Amino acid sequence: MSRPPAGAVLVARRPRLAPLHLGAVAVAITSVTVGFDCPLTTWEQTLRRRGGQHPYPGGFVDHYLTGRAFPHGADRVAQIAVAVIVAAAYLRLARRNRTRRRTSASVPIGQQAPNSPVSHLAPAHPEDSGARRGENLTDAAGL
Repeated sequence: MSRPPAGAVLVARRPRLAPLHLGAVAVAITSVTVGFDCPLTTWEQTLRRRGGQHPYPGGFVDHYLTGRAFPHGADRVAQIAVAVIVAAAYLRLARRNRTRRRTSASVPIGQQAPNSPVSHLAPAHPEDSGARRGENLTDAAGL
């Protein structure tokens, strides 16, 4: 099984970063479909020139990944695979968030969800505990 892109993993752990990641995904998709260089590649090549190095021809993917992470000529297949993985990660995140909202919305205020780690510590209903009303537990049990 392949590893998901790092951005998808980061967003799964920190959902608040989703807008930043989606922005990066939008730039990547636009870069691939329209055919302009990624701003980070342009920046890297500018810094290489300033540092006295020769910038490499082509883009980051061509230089670092083609022929190493995937074979030459499989660029489009690799792009589609990454797009599918990112989309699947966001669908999974959306389902997880929807499930969490449903679970938290179905539990009345003041009560713990059934799968909550502390649900076994408190009674399901306050009236189930005679001690909370000041009664002796042995009286409530009929002993």
